[in-house]
Amino acid sequence: MADLSVFTYTPGLSGLHEGDARFKLLTLLLLTVTISTGRLWSLFAVNALLVTGLFLIRVPLPTLLKEMRYFGAFLLLVWLVRALGTPGRIVVSFGPLALTLEGAGQGGLICWQMVTVLMAGLLFTRTTRMVELRAATAWMLKPIPFLNTHQAALMLGLLVRFIPLILTQAKEIRQAQQARGLENRRSPFLRLTAIAFPLLRATLIKSDRIATAMAARGYTGRSTPFNFVAQTRDWMLLGLATLLASSHLWG
Repeated sequence: MADLSVFTYTPGLSGLHEGDARFKLLTLLLLTVTISTGRLWSLFAVNALLVTGLFLIRVPLPTLLKEMRYFGAFLLLVWLVRALGTPGRIVVSFGPLALTLEGAGQGGLICWQMVTVLMAGLLFTRTTRMVELRAATAWMLKPIPFLNTHQAALMLGLLVRFIPLILTQAKEIRQAQQARGLENRRSPFLRLTAIAFPLLRATLIKSDRIATAMAARGYTGRSTPFNFVAQTRDWMLLGLATLLASSHLWG
């Protein structure tokens, strides 16, 4: 799983690694709000902040680009749907379909927002240990009545943990299918189903084994309370994220 470590926690000595997980989680939520507003200057500011963070934690760019190639194909599809489905000034037409200037601009903005959200999530997951994530989630959900915060935090932690496992399983299945000559088949639907169904089956089996192992060990999700220590840089980061999130109120 070394080639998928870009999306998992990696030990480090940066300020983001040593930051308070509660503040990082709140900052992630506020940055998501800022990104959703779609204001260009806010997006530029958030991207500058995220690129600085990626540089500080030394994310391997070749590995990141390699792992995002399928996401890039998805972004291209999103852009095409938006560009071909939005009325406006026609740039080029393909029979009944027409690519418009307004659609291309809106599609580009949506793709930009999605990439920015991915970068923000990457920074958070790569610098936050799973135990910190669970504790921070339980702390944030504590004010909600009638909610088992420990179980909710456990579910979120397992979800984040399963992402690299699923990606690893998908790579193994894809390599096995390539060894059997699946790539020589012309139908993309056949190639997709040949990977999707074994991946779904393997994921369900792994989930069932993990659940059985946790039940056999009497795991309830409750653990020793985590002691958070907020520092000045945590408050500064949260303040900057709050400032960016409230920018849409200024017109």
